Amino acid sequence: ATPGFDIVTDTGTGSAHTISHSLGVTPEFIIRKDRTATADPGWICWHTSLPGANYYMTLMDAHAQDTSVNYWNNTLPTSSVFSVGASNGTNQSTKTFVTYLFAGVEGFSKFGSYESNNNADGPFIWCGFKPAYLLLKSADNVTNWEIRDSARSPYNVASARLLANSDGEEDSSSTVDFLSNGFKLVAANVAVNPSTATILFAAFAET
Repeated sequence: ATPGFDIVTDTGTGSAHTISHSLGVTPEFIIRKDRTATADPGWICWHTSLPGANYYMTLMDAHAQDTSVNYWNNTLPTSSVFSVGASNGTNQSTKTFVTYLFAGVEGFSKFGSYESNNNADGPFIWCGFKPAYLLLKSADNVTNWEIRDSARSPYNVASARLLANSDGEEDSSSTVDFLSNGFKLVAANVAVNPSTATILFAAFAET
C-alpha cells in the first residue's frame, strides 16, 4: 500500500462479483488482463477521470472511452474491493486474470485529467512532484497511449515517446515539459493537446 500499487490474480467465474485488494484506499487506475485467452478484448482499464463505473478503455488499442455495464459491473471500486461483471474481457469463466491497481500517493503518484486547448501555451497540470514517468491518453478521441519519461528525456522538452498500444520503435514529439511540481503542454498536438478533449494521465515521481 505504501507506493499505492497492488497486484491481484484470480480466476474468472462468468458471474458478477467483487474482488479484494490491499491498497487500503480507493483505486484511481485499474488495468485488468486475461492471462489465458487471446480472442477476447484484453488490457481493460478504468480511470478515475472517466465519467462513471460503466466506462472503460483498452490499453492495447487507440480507441476512445466506451461504455459497458459488464466489464466493471457498473460499480465503482472501494477501498477494499473492485467489481467485475459478466464480460469475458474481465471475468470469463475458468480463465485466470491479473489486475494492476493504482492509487495516488502524495509526492509520488497522481492520476487525473486535463482539458486540452490546442495551443502552444498549453495547460499546466499540478502533481506536487517532478514527473519521472507520464502516461497520457485522450478519453474522447482515437489516439495513442503516449509514454514519456525523464530517463530518456533528461532535459525539456520531454520529447522521447513510446506508445503503450504499439510495438513501434521510439519516436519524438516535442509537446510536454516536466516541471518541478507537475508538467505542462507546450505545443498543439492531436493526441495530447487537441482542441477540446479530456486527456487522462498517470504520473509518477522517481522515488
